[in-house]
Amino acid sequence: MDDPQFRRVLDFFNLSWKGYRRVRKGVKKRLARYMQDCGYRGVESLLAALDEDQGRRADVECQLTVSISRFFRDRKLWKAIAGFVLDEIISKSPRAIRVWTATL
Repeated sequence: MDDPQFRRVLDFFNLSWKGYRRVRKGVKKRLARYMQDCGYRGVESLLAALDEDQGRRADVECQLTVSISRFFRDRKLWKAIAGFVLDEIISKSPRAIRVWTATL
């Protein structure tokens, strides 16, 4: 899959080309493999299928999803959140604060 084809898919989903700067190669490879596995000969046939099939659209969105854990490993960020953001929220809250967290 070349860059113009990848841009067409991103445009279909209204996603940013710049947002894929560091992961573009891997996502393009994953999407090309998906297209091959599903028998799509090109981006045009894929996009036509996406127009007609919501399930297929969700599958392709999964192929475009990139999990980046750098945010969670940034200690300075967490110190800033703990030292400023949480203090600010707590000091301005007139009542108890309810928090939801996802844990494994």
